[in-house]
Amino acid sequence: MRISSVVTLAFAAPVVYLYLSFLSWLLSNGVLAGASPLELLLLLAQVVTLAAVMLLKRLRRASVGLIADLFSLEVFAFPVLGGLYLYYGNQSFLSQALAVMTAWPAALICVVPVFVIYKLVSIMRNGGRLVHLVPPAVAFFALLAFVASATSSVSAPVGLAGLSQTLFSYPLHAHSIAITPQVEVAGIPTYVTLLVYAATQGAGGISTGRNSALLLALVGTLIAICLAFLAAYVEVDPLLAFGVPGSVILTVIWWIARAH
Repeated sequence: MRISSVVTLAFAAPVVYLYLSFLSWLLSNGVLAGASPLELLLLLAQVVTLAAVMLLKRLRRASVGLIADLFSLEVFAFPVLGGLYLYYGNQSFLSQALAVMTAWPAALICVVPVFVIYKLVSIMRNGGRLVHLVPPAVAFFALLAFVASATSSVSAPVGLAGLSQTLFSYPLHAHSIAITPQVEVAGIPTYVTLLVYAATQGAGGISTGRNSALLLALVGTLIAICLAFLAAYVEVDPLLAFGVPGSVILTVIWWIARAH
């Protein structure tokens, strides 16, 4: 097996683990069992969209904007139902319109990670540029980490609308974002695989060579560990805790640039 395949597999495994953990939480806590028929219809529509995108080669290679539009088609039901409510005055149309808007975000989070994982893995397998891989990979992992933290800190909601409310209200009520054991387990291999990809496989990486990239990542990792230790166990001045490590990072970057 080529090293690129090993790196790709090592990257996919932890994010798939986080996604499956989320799905397992949904099923074990009966979130989907309490969903209304309209919410289940929205979820089914997302699954059908995912199937169409994954099965059709043209859609798999389509732009991100087009894919986002396809997964957002259900939103157009809101103005239609709102117009029907204004025309007929039937309160049920307004209730359904609000139900669509509250349940759609949760339905999207339940389904769209499959396509995101596929796109990130495709970029890695094709040796894509770091600028096309690292930002979306970090953002996607942060989203999964946020979902894991939100779902582990509150009681299980009922239905997709309840899940959306939980996710949107969590940052307002939580004083800090808790890091769950699943995120800790998945975060380490994700970081390491992105590091290895940047140093060995990725196009457009650090131009001064693999050793410089590994050195910079190693120093950054050690500083992050030290900061975590200081924050957890030591009362220290913020200038000392963040200013000194920041200066060290800048010094290392300057040294690498000077060597180049």
